[in-house]
Amino acid sequence: MKALLFLMIPACFLWAHTTERQTCDRKFVVGLNNYAPFAFRENGKLQGLAHDIVNDLAKNTSCQFLEEEVPRPSSVEELKRGHLDIVMLVIKGNEYSSSGNFQGLYTTTRRLTVLTSNYDPKKTVSDYLADRKVKFAQLIGTKTVWSEEEQRRLLLAGRIIGVPDPEGAFRLLKQGRVQAVLFSFFLTEYYLKKMKLEGKVVSIKDSEVPAEVGVYYSKRRLNSDEEKMLRQALEKIKADGSLHDILVKYMGEEEASRRVKMK
Repeated sequence: MKALLFLMIPACFLWAHTTERQTCDRKFVVGLNNYAPFAFRENGKLQGLAHDIVNDLAKNTSCQFLEEEVPRPSSVEELKRGHLDIVMLVIKGNEYSSSGNFQGLYTTTRRLTVLTSNYDPKKTVSDYLADRKVKFAQLIGTKTVWSEEEQRRLLLAGRIIGVPDPEGAFRLLKQGRVQAVLFSFFLTEYYLKKMKLEGKVVSIKDSEVPAEVGVYYSKRRLNSDEEKMLRQALEKIKADGSLHDILVKYMGEEEASRRVKMK
């Protein structure tokens, strides 16, 4: 009888642990960037970098995550209005800070892409930003990798054309309606290939400090325990290499190893 009891004790602990993993009945509404390679549909099925991270979050928390594909400008407002629990993946910036708490996942650097007809090897990124003959395409309502001062100067000079997504920006570049775009390295590499712009443009790496890319948690909709749980789950995904493996799918081994810091 004693032997039977000793055998039952570990089984009870295992049952309790399993039950604990399945007790999360919270449904988190996640706003995903509605453009590739973060969230896109292929044969009707949702795919992309942000979607893959959400899948790993679900595995590590047993919570439910309702994914909504949201234009980036709309995600700012939806977070403010309390319609979203989480926004993913965005660059850390003031636009979200009043209504959300940030958690970084990986770093990015920005890259200027200019038409070959406007390229001057002597010019730096700052030179192109100062050149009144160069117009830029930018996502509507957001600054992405722009500094507030850069955006202010270009808007005052009428040198920005707003577009709803990165593909629209690179399309304007291909058409010659703008002479340059400024996006993260990751997006630039993706859309240069997708839009078949190799050989028609020159990309210039910026030497500025890398920006953080991550998620914003709603101050309005999440309590401290919920946010803590999600933060711990994402830190685990970073630490065990899962995030690195996801990034490799979209940007290759070398870039993934540079962008995420595993603990």
